[in-house]
Amino acid sequence: WDLRKRRCFYTIAAHSSCVTTVKYQPESGHVLLSTSFDKTAKVWSRRGYVLVGVLSNHEEKVTCGDIGGNAEHIVTACYDKTWKYWSCKEQF
Repeated sequence: WDLRKRRCFYTIAAHSSCVTTVKYQPESGHVLLSTSFDKTAKVWSRRGYVLVGVLSNHEEKVTCGDIGGNAEHIVTACYDKTWKYWSCKEQF
């Protein structure tokens, strides 16, 4: 969102269902994380908004997620009563 111009700066068609979380931590290597009711979490490069990877091991809607301080780990939580701890080094 561009605060000065009061308009959308960039839109990503990221998921096939409702997006539940978007996390951005510039100190973690310029990575974005999005989670969705489509049972996935997706990792994006801040440079060019390119999809880096898909985390798709949940059985139900992913409700939230977060990025570790150095972008080496991601945590997601889901309606299937589980949370998952992902290693970015092994995934991407």
